Amino acid sequence: MAGELASQLRDVETDWALLYLAQAKVAATSREAWNRLFTQYDQPVRRLIHRLVNNDELAQELQQEFWFRFVRGDFAHAAPERGRFRNLLRAAISNLVIDHFRREKRRRNAPIADLPSDESDLLKQLADRDAAFWRTELIKRAYATLRTECRESGDLHAVVLKVETKSGGKSSATKAGFLSQVAGRAVNADNYRQMLRRARVRFVALLMEEVGRSLTHPTPELIQEELTELRLLEYIGVRRPRR
Repeated sequence: MAGELASQLRDVETDWALLYLAQAKVAATSREAWNRLFTQYDQPVRRLIHRLVNNDELAQELQQEFWFRFVRGDFAHAAPERGRFRNLLRAAISNLVIDHFRREKRRRNAPIADLPSDESDLLKQLADRDAAFWRTELIKRAYATLRTECRESGDLHAVVLKVETKSGGKSSATKAGFLSQVAGRAVNADNYRQMLRRARVRFVALLMEEVGRSLTHPTPELIQEELTELRLLEYIGVRRPRR
């Protein structure tokens, strides 16, 4: 696995690289990098904030403040421990929410019932949910890329994975029949198993690329460590992506 990953990493443009470009004062480059980062992270930022505040209106307000801080250059010198981009987001979002709670406490000059009793409680909430959140997020991104590739190439990788997911413990022949209906051509059990193997290989490659983008220096060793910490190794061994 490490050998295959090493060759893939050469073409991976990391989120950290985009962050540095987006914070630069080169207009064209900054605009493109900013758009890519915003597209990639706007909804994840919103969902993480909402998990902490559990309020749609407040989550939207803090989401806007997050990007205001970004554009202002607050993350220009960010370098989280071990170079994980999700650590940057976790720290930035927790600081953002804590700042909001502090302002509310000062403004009301009284405790607020629905706020954490201690800031460490808030950090623990986010830390506890972080791995599960990013595991889901990375899987969704990898599968979305796979679907895009299939639309452009005509491959059936995404369809095969969908059939495999929805068909549970049915036989390969039965699943081949389902795939035949979608593909508009006959697919036997052997064909199905071969197509499933290729689809899984491609999905795993895309998943590893997504993990690599979130690291400062995505070496094969760090990628595998991140896959292990996020419990993605066991996922790619036994499960398929869900829509």
